[in-house]
Amino acid sequence: MGYAEYASQIIIYRTPYSEQFKQLIELAHKYNKPIFYDIDDLVYDTGYTDQLDYVKTLGKQEKEAYDSGVRSYGKLMKLCDAFITSTTDLKNELIKLGKPVYLNRNLASVELISISEQAIAKTIKEKKKIKIGYFSGSITHNENFDLIMPDILRILKEFPQTELHLVGHLTIPDEMKRYKEQLVIHDFLDWVLLPSLVADMDINLAPLTDTVFNRAKSEIKWLEAALVGVATVASDIGSFSEIITNETTGVLVADGMWYEQLKDLVDNKTKLEVLGTNAKRKAISTYKTTEHKDEFIEAIHG
Repeated sequence: MGYAEYASQIIIYRTPYSEQFKQLIELAHKYNKPIFYDIDDLVYDTGYTDQLDYVKTLGKQEKEAYDSGVRSYGKLMKLCDAFITSTTDLKNELIKLGKPVYLNRNLASVELISISEQAIAKTIKEKKKIKIGYFSGSITHNENFDLIMPDILRILKEFPQTELHLVGHLTIPDEMKRYKEQLVIHDFLDWVLLPSLVADMDINLAPLTDTVFNRAKSEIKWLEAALVGVATVASDIGSFSEIITNETTGVLVADGMWYEQLKDLVDNKTKLEVLGTNAKRKAISTYKTTEHKDEFIEAIHG
C-alpha cells in the first residue's frame, strides 16, 4: 500500500483475487490512480482453460481447485480499469470484457541479449549432428508435442544423425524411448541458463494445436531462439504467423506438414544458419526493451 501511494499507475500481474488487492484498487480509484491488469494467457475464464487436454485429465477435486484459481484471476481483473497483454489474439479476446486493452509484446532485455551473445560465443556445434530442441514451459504443452510426435519419430528413424533434446515439463511418450540413443532429456532451466542450451540446437520446435487458447500464446519461443541465432519451426497460427516471415526468419508449418519441413532442414544446414541469422537480426532490431514503443507505453505517457 505504501509503494502504491506514490505510484502514477499501478500494474497487477496475473494475480488472484484477495481482499487486500480489492482494498488497494478501491484506494487507487479514490485517488484517481489507474489500475492495469497484465495477463499473458487465457487463464481468467474456464471456457478457455477447459480446451486444454491437461485440464481434461484432472480429477474432480483437482479440476475444482484449478477452476477456482482461474475464476479468481477473472474476479480481480473485473475490478481493474484496463488490461495489458502480449499478443494480438489475446487482446481480441480481452476486448470482449468491455475495457481498454493495450498490447505490450514480449521483448528482450539488455541483460538477456548480453547472456545470449555470451552463449553464442561459447557454443561449438557438432558438424555431423543435427540437434532438434523442444523447450516445454509447463505440463500443459504435452498436447502440442503430441501433435508432431509421429513426424519426429520418423525423422529420428530416417536420419540417425539427428538428436532430439526435450527440455522442461513434458511426459516422454513410450514410443520415443525406442530412440533413446538419439534422445537427450534436460530438466527445467533457470532463464539465465536457457540461452546456452538453446544456442546448442540447430532447430527449435514450436508446435501448437489450433485452439483459441493456443492462438493467444506469444512468440516467446521464437524470440529466445532468435537471440542465439537458432532457426525456429513453428505452427502457422497466432503470433507465430504474425511475427515470423516464412522461409526468412523461421519456418511456418501447417498441420500434417511437419515431416516434410523438418526433412528439408535436416538436409540443409546452410539454410538453418541463414534462417537463424535472419531471425537474430530481426530480434535485435525490433524486440529490444530499449527505445521500444507500443500501445501500453503510449497509453501511460500520452
